[in-house]
Amino acid sequence: MTHQLDHNSLCKHVSIYAAGAVFYNCGYVGVSLILTLILSDFSTLKWRIFYQYSSYWPYIIIPWVSGNIITAAKPEKNWTWDIAMWAFIFPLSSLPLYCLIIYLKMKSVKTPEWKALKERAHSVKRGFFKNIIFLFWELDVIGIVLITVSTGCILVPLTLAAGASEKWRSSKIIDTLVSGGVLFLISMFWEASYAHNPLLPFKLLKDRGIWAPLGVAFFNYFTFYIACDFLYPVLLVSMNESSTSAARILNLPDFVASTASPFYSLLIAKSKRLKISVIVGCATWMLSMGLFYQFRGGYGSHGGVISASVIMGFSGLLCSNSVIVLLQAMTTHSRMAVMTGIHYTFSRIGAAVGASVSGGVWTQTMPSRLYKLLGNDTLAAEAYESPYSFIDSYPWGTVERYAVVEAYKYVQRIMMIVGLICTIPLFAFSLFMRDPELIDKVTHEDFTEDGLAVPTDDVGIISRLQAFFKNSRHDKKAAL
Repeated sequence: MTHQLDHNSLCKHVSIYAAGAVFYNCGYVGVSLILTLILSDFSTLKWRIFYQYSSYWPYIIIPWVSGNIITAAKPEKNWTWDIAMWAFIFPLSSLPLYCLIIYLKMKSVKTPEWKALKERAHSVKRGFFKNIIFLFWELDVIGIVLITVSTGCILVPLTLAAGASEKWRSSKIIDTLVSGGVLFLISMFWEASYAHNPLLPFKLLKDRGIWAPLGVAFFNYFTFYIACDFLYPVLLVSMNESSTSAARILNLPDFVASTASPFYSLLIAKSKRLKISVIVGCATWMLSMGLFYQFRGGYGSHGGVISASVIMGFSGLLCSNSVIVLLQAMTTHSRMAVMTGIHYTFSRIGAAVGASVSGGVWTQTMPSRLYKLLGNDTLAAEAYESPYSFIDSYPWGTVERYAVVEAYKYVQRIMMIVGLICTIPLFAFSLFMRDPELIDKVTHEDFTEDGLAVPTDDVGIISRLQAFFKNSRHDKKAAL
């Protein structure tokens, strides 16, 4: 991750920058996953939400300083340094964690459990090449490569094809899409039949306590990227926000979630249940998307988009990490890392699909809409390719700026409709989740043969509704 930040700061071509961004995201996801697992491993189910949200607390400060930092950094002139400085800021900020891990290892080396682990490792000692082969099968490298390449082949053409019909008919786009579809089918066949340690354990995925939270994670990230992927240029161009204000609004959901997280964590520790909060979060997510649809540009959108961002932060507080804890509560301690990794897989695929869909809608709709409203090829090209330079040349209130605002509102309308539609399966998946009790232990003690914890007192919401109406009818008959 640090190396790629340094690499991206020196690149001179978009293709090289994109390649560096791939490695950066791999490092970012890896760090996030390891941090989540460390916080989960040292906490009980009852307090896990509290510990997981502790890593979000810096967002209490970030929204209010990020805009000023961006303005002072002047990225249009100093973008190379603005990227490169994080190559040493990030490792320095990680030093306390490194020191803690080293200290804990020094303490654990002296325990009898560590000595027993070392003896077991010596008894199954393998050579270097045998270790490589062992890790190859255990990590399911073939499955990872197949799923990654297949999703990339399917999603990338949505953006690359842009709005030109000739590109959709080109052999490169068609071949990439077909290859992605075929590789996806091969990856599913591999995972189901030949993988020694499947990336997607289908036995676990058959239970609604697993597939329902994964569905929530997918559509949660999908709708988020639909709403926010192009929100920064929309704020600057279509709502006349300053760069400082736009940066603060973008970070507002994280600020709301991190500020309210301690109180929410205490509430969950008291109630020991999460399903109802996830359902409420999915419902309020619909409200947030509706506000983004209503206030998507023009005069009077400032207050509306802030309200939408605040509600989105509240929805994310109730949904995002709650889904991770629900998945961890459904499995054994040894499978906790696997299920957390699968959650990250589904959420990142949802983010990738959302970014590809929003990028596809933007690139295929915006150029033609700008040309239609501006009536000038040169102006339309400038507004599309260099929107920040365009708004400097055509300030708020000019005819050209008004035309661009209308184009932005039209494209945002399409994307918000897609996002609103996708909140329906998001809400539906939340209804099918199980609701295991969050006990004051790392995991539950009773499991099925497949390694699933299915509490006996877990009653689905449909069963509860049926019992409610049945009791109501019984009471009416008794009254008569």
